[in-house]
Amino acid sequence: MGIKMRIVVVTMAAAFMMLLAAAVGAAQNETVGINVSDEDIIEVATADGDFDTLVSAIREAGLTDTLSGAGPFTVFAPTDEAFDKIPQEVLENLTTNETQRDNLRTIITYHVVPGLIMFSDLENGTTFQTMQADDLNITTDNGAVMVDDARIVRPDIMASNGVIHAIDTVLIPPTIAANTDLEDRLRAGESRVEEDVAVAERDVATEEAAEEERAEEAAAREENRTPGFEATFALIGLLAVFFVALRRNN
Repeated sequence: MGIKMRIVVVTMAAAFMMLLAAAVGAAQNETVGINVSDEDIIEVATADGDFDTLVSAIREAGLTDTLSGAGPFTVFAPTDEAFDKIPQEVLENLTTNETQRDNLRTIITYHVVPGLIMFSDLENGTTFQTMQADDLNITTDNGAVMVDDARIVRPDIMASNGVIHAIDTVLIPPTIAANTDLEDRLRAGESRVEEDVAVAERDVATEEAAEEERAEEAAAREENRTPGFEATFALIGLLAVFFVALRRNN
């Protein structure tokens, strides 16, 4: 084989290996279902549309540059519906009151874990240390994956500097629960929802009892009225017999 032919063969072999490697890489990405993004966590969360309150809170806490940095970061991100569980006045106080800025930063950083943690890494009983320094506890139940008391509702939202897992409840750091009454006020919204449900259930039970009582009263009236009707019809019958007999005698 001539030198030129060898060069052609080597070049073709190298090109084939490069194509094969690219195909394998694409197949692996497709297998795990990961969509690579050129946008960082803040940009992805902003564009998503389901994390507007979180993005605003991150900005107020002064953490935008941090979560736009190299990372990687894993963010357990409360959705807007999750923030709706918090009383509006408490949320506004957290995000607008300068004296609450430290509490806000504590809460936000409790949702962030340094490093890249995919949904498949979240096994029952595992813990991860947050940027805030306390641990998050992972539990699983009938297919649901829980982070503390929040459920992951949309996992593996990829960004260029990490991953977002959407959760349905705002996480409360142990330091907040231990040192302030903020947890009670944050949870007040959930308690109010539970109380409204309980009141509605009591109203339904009361109405059902009242309806049953009305039905019993109606049945009693009907029962009391029946003997009177029977006596009336019996009297009319006797009178009819009496008048027939009287006419025959006449």
